[in-house]
Amino acid sequence: VLSSIRAIAEIVGAGDASERLIAGIETELKAVAAKAEGRPRVLTAVVVGHDPLVLAGPQSYLGELLVRAGGANVAESLGGKWPRASWEFLFATQPQVIVDLSMGSEAPVVATRWRQLADLPAVKSGRVYFDASLVLLHPGPRLGSQAVLLSRFLHPEAWQGTGENKPD
Repeated sequence: VLSSIRAIAEIVGAGDASERLIAGIETELKAVAAKAEGRPRVLTAVVVGHDPLVLAGPQSYLGELLVRAGGANVAESLGGKWPRASWEFLFATQPQVIVDLSMGSEAPVVATRWRQLADLPAVKSGRVYFDASLVLLHPGPRLGSQAVLLSRFLHPEAWQGTGENKPD
């Protein structure tokens, strides 16, 4: 994303503005890394589709952000950017947190589906998060705030009382 911002800025003659934007993103990424430092990695599934079940893999930008935010990706063993998985795989990996980005017009159906899967640790503990704004699905200038949002899902205790980049 950062190299794309630089390339586009060069084409349109906005080099100084792009460097300020990139510096801001890097500051947010460093803040996220600092919040995750010394904390246990949280086993997380980032779901981008339900039928079939599609996860953010370790080679996707979401997989990278997840690791920066202090998560361990359940899809690590599957590899790739957007691996398909079975629901049995999800039960076998037992994620502590689920970030569901597949909402859209299917929101009521998706929320009901998760409630029916009460044996998953993330569901039991109420740690299934939905990004209704879909901000996480679009890599770009908000990359730093995306990492902050993931970090707040994974390690909310690290952000208590800071007032920093509160998610909607």
